[in-house]
Amino acid sequence: MFVDPGIDGTGIAVWHAWRRLSTPRRPGYTTVLHPRGCTWLTRLRHLLHAWRHELSFDGSVSRPNVIIIEDAALWSGSAKSQAAATRGDLLKLAKVIGALCAVAVEYAENCRVQLIPPSQWKGQLPKGVVKHRIRSVFELPAHHHLLREHVADAVGMGLAAMGAL
Repeated sequence: MFVDPGIDGTGIAVWHAWRRLSTPRRPGYTTVLHPRGCTWLTRLRHLLHAWRHELSFDGSVSRPNVIIIEDAALWSGSAKSQAAATRGDLLKLAKVIGALCAVAVEYAENCRVQLIPPSQWKGQLPKGVVKHRIRSVFELPAHHHLLREHVADAVGMGLAAMGAL
């Protein structure tokens, strides 16, 4: 299970079996958890409720051995990243990541939870390039659901783990 956390949505991509393949398979399941509510804490509460539901493994998704969550990072050369830090969004993202990890450890027994920095799976690739590579690997149309915000990064993390990004 690969997770791209965000303060405006969290993308999840699950492969039922994954390994380095010459022809990568599409993930068996993807979704975006959209937090609702007016205040930051209400939005976080809704996000964690949806995350607990995802981790209940009700049969629609098989229980993963590993949950890989993208960690927060400050890109020193990026004006967008610097602005997010100034607004406090990076701290909010770190709180989301911490809460997702805490719930994952609690709900996903016998499952390893791992944080990886964005640079580990995509280097300096911008989102547009990641989406383009996903489109190329799976031969997708431009508006395919695997290219939605946050899902694309979760799928990209999985492809990178398979050596296919």
